[in-house]
Amino acid sequence: MLNRFVRTGWLWLLATVVVCSHAAGEKTVAATEAKAVQTVVMAQLDAFARGDAAKAFSYASPEVRKVFSTPDRFMTMARLGYPALFQPATVTFFKPEQAGNGILQRVQLADAQGVLWVAMYSLQRQPDKLWRITGCTIGVSEGLQTRRWDVPAVSV
Repeated sequence: MLNRFVRTGWLWLLATVVVCSHAAGEKTVAATEAKAVQTVVMAQLDAFARGDAAKAFSYASPEVRKVFSTPDRFMTMARLGYPALFQPATVTFFKPEQAGNGILQRVQLADAQGVLWVAMYSLQRQPDKLWRITGCTIGVSEGLQTRRWDVPAVSV
């Protein structure tokens, strides 16, 4: 049964890739909407980091919740298909883009080994006016974070 849900998750991922690749870059997003979308994504990342399946599941759209039916199945799919989303060392949000009736939010994450990942989230506003995640694609970035340090400001 688990394999069926993992395969379903990969089909969800493939569908998201197709939708995102055709819809990216249509319009800019208002600052208030960008903040709302980023808040939802960060809240789900926080829930993943805490192992809170119910809370992570709550940020998924009704369609996604219907596919996985339980928080535990959703969490299993996420752990198997999206391990970089669990306890990233850093999270950086890029400027979101309007895509049809939703928003695409690109996020760069660094894992504990310094590998950089790029996740593309798709979100839609629900009838209750809340943003919910409709899909996510993720892949390794071309970069590698090898060291972090603070660079002091230089006065000229």
